Amino acid sequence: MKDAFGNRVPNVTVTFNAPTSGASGTFAGGVNTAKTNAQGVATAPVFTGNGTTGSYTVTATAQGHTTSPGFQLTNTN
Repeated sequence: MKDAFGNRVPNVTVTFNAPTSGASGTFAGGVNTAKTNAQGVATAPVFTGNGTTGSYTVTATAQGHTTSPGFQLTNTN
């Protein structure tokens, strides 16, 4: 994560969100947050796809930041 000036931002809580229905999945232990490290990188908890086949997006949001990057995933059976 970087601020408006391109500086890396440590210690920011990032929330990861998967769809609530259809093709999706869950985060280990029900935890869907992570803090950025000294380099401004947050690593999502382990994620397991559910049994529904299809493509979907998991988003990452952080308080005070306006961009929400998405991660395209696909469940296959």
